[in-house]
Amino acid sequence: MNTATAERSTRLALTRKPGESITVDGPATFKVMKITGNRVQIVIESPESTRIMRAELIDFELPPPPEAIKKAAPETTEAA
Repeated sequence: MNTATAERSTRLALTRKPGESITVDGPATFKVMKITGNRVQIVIESPESTRIMRAELIDFELPPPPEAIKKAAPETTEAA
């Protein structure tokens, strides 16, 4: 992960069983932390603006991340 950027990074640890997956909408680094039987513990590091979801939750509509809202908002200027 590039530490030179100003954007904060977040970390998420998940355990997945065979056949379960993770969906990522942006840059991320994955690290396998532990394998126990048929489970794998994965740590994901990404910018806060990257959306990470367990695949079984993807059908639920989530609001966009705060950074996306700021970028999408039009700039307003006051008339003089």
